[in-house]
Parts: sequence; C-alpha cells; structure tokens
Amino acid sequence: PLGYNVAPEGGRLVVNKDEAEQVRTMFELYVATPSLVKVAQELNRRGWRQKSWTTKTGKARQGRPWDRVTLRQVLADVRYIGRQTLGDESFAGEHDGIVPKRLFDQVQKVLNANRSTNGGAIRNVHGALLRGLLRCSACDRAMTHAPARAHGRLYRYYRCSGAQKNGAAACPSKPVPAEQIEAFVVDQIRRIGADPALQDATFKQAVGQVKAERRGLRVEAVRLGREIEVVRGEVERLVSALTRADGPAADAVRAELGKAQERLGTLEARQHEVTDERSQLDSLDVDPADVARALEAFEPIWDVLLTPERERVLGLLIERIDYDGPSGRLDIHWRLAGFGTLAAEIGGRA
Repeated sequence: PLGYNVAPEGGRLVVNKDEAEQVRTMFELYVATPSLVKVAQELNRRGWRQKSWTTKTGKARQGRPWDRVTLRQVLADVRYIGRQTLGDESFAGEHDGIVPKRLFDQVQKVLNANRSTNGGAIRNVHGALLRGLLRCSACDRAMTHAPARAHGRLYRYYRCSGAQKNGAAACPSKPVPAEQIEAFVVDQIRRIGADPALQDATFKQAVGQVKAERRGLRVEAVRLGREIEVVRGEVERLVSALTRADGPAADAVRAELGKAQERLGTLEARQHEVTDERSQLDSLDVDPADVARALEAFEPIWDVLLTPERERVLGLLIERIDYDGPSGRLDIHWRLAGFGTLAAEIGGRA
C-alpha cells in the first residue's frame, strides 16, 4: 500500500517515509474538507499519484490519478494504524502504523456519516461551531448539537449525549443554548487576542496541558510494557501447554490461547498509539509569538469567514471544551500545534 515498501527479505511491510507523509496529509485533508471528490481533486492538483512500483520482471508501473473510490480505500485501510485484516477480523500487524489512531478514528466517523447520509451528516447546515469540541464534564460524554423548531422558529442547543440516549435524569447538565455558548467561547478568544498578558497565560496553559498529556502517556507506556510482558508470558505458557494437550483439553487451551493473543494484540496496538502520540507531542515546536500572532489575527478574520472556515479555526485552536452544567463552568483546552498552523496560514495569506 501507499506509504510502505516490502522488506528486501520479503513479506514484511516497512515504512516509506516520503509516502507516509503523503498518507498522513491525505487523512488531514479529509478532516479539513470532508469530501472524497474534493480531496481527490486536490491530490491530483498537487501531482500526487497512487502507488508506483516495479514488477519482478523489472517493469515500472506508474501510479494512476486519484478518484473518490481509491481515496476511500486508503482512508479506510487499517494497515495505516499498524493492523491487518483477515476476513472480517482485525489484528495487530508486524508493521508500524503511520497514521495516529485518533486521526484515523476521526476520519472513519466522517466516512461512515457520509456513507449513511450521502454527505448530509457532515454538512454544518445549522452553523454548530462547537460540534466535536464540547463535552459534558459531569459525565464525560460528548455534547451534541440538537436543533429544534417551535412556532416556526429554529432553536439550537447543545445537549449531553448521555441525557439524549438515557433520559434527562441521566445527567445533571441541562441543554445549553448554542448561540449563547458559542458567542461566549468566541468572545474569550477575542479578549485573549486583545490582551498580551492573557496571550502569555494562554500559551503557558497550553504548554502545561501538553506536559500533563506527556506525563500521562509516559505512565501509560510503562504500564503497557508491564502488561504486555505478562501477557506474552501467558501466551508462551499456553503455547507450550497446547503441545502437550489433546482432545477436549487441547480445545480448552486453544480457546484460552486465542483470548490471550487477542488481549496481546489490543495491548500492542495501544502501545503503538501511545508511541505515536508521544512522538507528536515531542515534535511540537510552537513559541509564544505564534500564539500571539494567531490570537491577534482572530478578530480581523473572524467576521469575514464562512461557517465551515469558522468551525475549522476553532478546531485548530481548541482541543476540547469541558462544560459543567451545574456550575456553568467552561474549561477550554487549547491545541498548541493549532496556533502554529493558524499563524503559518495567516503569514502565507499575508
């Protein structure tokens, strides 16, 4: 597949760094512009092609232009997160993933929404600027945009998905008017953009969030290493036991071995995810000037942006927003890398 070469000894996939960068960009483009046709057009505009290779007889096969079908195949391929498939089953592969699991899952949600509604689900027809960002901190669930019409008028709310699925009594956070909470978040960014002291505080907060995430991932990596060592020992023990068993006993050992191997695959897959996430955080290179430039530019550009562009800008700057209904408190978690991206885009436009 694009992004990999076959190892010289055959069989195993090894990462092709140049192609891997293209693959990651393809996933990011689809998140920013959730249209298979438009992303395929952009790839072809850039001169990117599908996988080129050389046959065993030495003939060169040049990659073809992209279309919506071939692009979908890439975006849905679990090999890019280090997994393999056999029939309907998915298991940890022997190769390294090249797309962060979080990004891959995000793309799958959009692909599924597009498939079930022919693209309608991802169009932001009601201008919900905080969709995908707002979470209910009372029960740690996403808050979904819930528009409703009454007396010929449209009312927009964000509602805890837990309450939406299990009834209002399932969550203490009541629905919050969408326009009110959206305006509050935008006003906070405007205030920060106009105040150098708040810009500095925001940068420090974002850096602190990254450090906390690094610490959490480091602890998780240690824990995963220990669990993997234990489960590998269990797999080896069961393999050894299987060689000595027969009849019903062998069937019982084989069933336990299957469960242990599945557990090992799950742990190893998460270990790859943690490694990728730590690498991403370690590669962040954003300085206070980037944060200041992005925030200062927010005010003059916001009013001229269309809804999809506004949604994307908020998605660049904000990782998530925790809303506590009982207290009315909002906690904004900033996306440090997004400040650098927005600052670079602003500089390019200038």
